[in-house]
Amino acid sequence: MAEEIVSMSVELAGRTYKVNVKESERSIFESASAMVNDTINGYEARRAYEDKQDLLAMVLLQYVTAFIKQNRLHNDDRKIVTERLQSLLHNLEKVSE
Repeated sequence: MAEEIVSMSVELAGRTYKVNVKESERSIFESASAMVNDTINGYEARRAYEDKQDLLAMVLLQYVTAFIKQNRLHNDDRKIVTERLQSLLHNLEKVSE
């Protein structure tokens, strides 16, 4: 059975957007929109921007940069685990010979 899709409104930078999300992801979208707005408010308080578009661009850049860094860390971890597993497999093959 497919998960129910619900329509909800989120406010970003003073504009309201309608989005359709899985019911189980509703709270994630609410948290995400709150985080974006908090970050926008932080930028707005520290710097003078003429347009909310500039603030959204800065928030997007900040979050995508963090996302890329996190993915690189996970990829590095995967590489280390893979190398260790290959080494373990190699050692096990030696023992079983």
